Amino acid sequence: MAENPFRWPGRDEIHSAFTKEASNNEGSPLDSHKKMIPWCINNCVLIPQFVTQSKPLEVGDRQINDVDDLKEVDVKDSMDSLVSAVCEWLL
Repeated sequence: MAENPFRWPGRDEIHSAFTKEASNNEGSPLDSHKKMIPWCINNCVLIPQFVTQSKPLEVGDRQINDVDDLKEVDVKDSMDSLVSAVCEWLL
């Protein structure tokens, strides 16, 4: 994650970074809080939602209240939802 810039000018760059992370063959891209996608969901979506008391993140038919909830999500099928959630708070 350290070599990935977090200055994304738009949705396409976030989608590209998440897709690259999802194609990495080092385990699931959602299996660790230290990986980019869970880190972004936690720090760029879940924390702001908690602070603002916004409605919870929904990915497919799952409600995501904690990063551990992502372990049940198919990242490739849910990529657009994950990217959109991050875009909502960052862009």
